[in-house]
Amino acid sequence: MWFLSKKRSFTLVELLVVIAIIALLMGLLMPSLSRAKKQAQAVICQSNLHQWAICFAMYTEDNDNKFHEGYSRSTYSGVPRTRTSHQWMDALLAYYGGVDPIRCCPSAPRKYDSQGDTIRGKTFEPWSWKDSYGSYGINGFVCNPEEAVYGEDEDYWRTIFVRKGANIPIVADALWVDNWPKDSDTPPPTEGEYIYVDTSSFCINRHNDYVNSLFLDSSVRKVGLKELWTLKWHRNFDTTGQWTKAGGVQTDDWPQWMRRLSDY
Repeated sequence: MWFLSKKRSFTLVELLVVIAIIALLMGLLMPSLSRAKKQAQAVICQSNLHQWAICFAMYTEDNDNKFHEGYSRSTYSGVPRTRTSHQWMDALLAYYGGVDPIRCCPSAPRKYDSQGDTIRGKTFEPWSWKDSYGSYGINGFVCNPEEAVYGEDEDYWRTIFVRKGANIPIVADALWVDNWPKDSDTPPPTEGEYIYVDTSSFCINRHNDYVNSLFLDSSVRKVGLKELWTLKWHRNFDTTGQWTKAGGVQTDDWPQWMRRLSDY
C-alpha cells in the first residue's frame, strides 16, 4: 500500500511568530552587547594610558627625571621654543613613534584625515590642533617650564619624584590637548561643552560617568566626574574646595546633567 503525503510548510502566522521571537531575542541581547562593547573600549583606553606611562617614564629617565618644558612665558613673548619643548605628544614622539592607536581613546577615535585646523574635541570625537590630534589631554601642571604661563612657578610638578603620585593626574580623557585645572573651575553647564576658560576639559561622560586617567605613580584608573575636583592637579590645588563634599557642595549646585553622579 502506498499513499501520497503532503509536504508541510510554514504558515504565514508561524513565520511571523518566528520573526517576532528573533526580534525579541535581539532586543534582549543588544543592550548586553552594547555594554560589552563599552567595557572593551574602556579597557583598551586604559591600555593606551599604560603605554603613555611607559613613554613618560622613558622620557623622564633620559632627562634627569624631569618632565618636558611645556609652555613658558618666552613661548608667548616672541621667543618661540621648538614644538617638542611645549607640546607633550611632540615631546614624547621619539618614544611612541607617532603610533595612531594610542593617541585616541577607542570611544573617541580619529574620524578625519585633514590636519591643521583647530577642532575642539567632543565626548566621542577627538580634538585637532595644527599637525596634532588625539582624545587625551595633559594636566598642564605636569611639566617643567622656565617661567610659568598659567598659575605660579611653584605650582608645577616638574619631576617624577613626588610623594602621593597616585592622586596627581598626568593624562586623561579630555576635550583638548591640555588644561590647567583650578579648584575654582566650574563644571561644564552642558555635557561635552568646553569653554576653555574656568572649566575642565576632563569633565566628560566618556565611560559611563567616568574618565580614565594616568597618574604620576604610573597607575591608571577610572575617575568619577565629580572626583576630578578632589585630585591634586597642582601643588596648591585645594582638594577640599567648593566643588567637593568636604567643601560643602550640594547636589543642586551641580549642572543638571551631573546631579545624579556619585559625590566625592
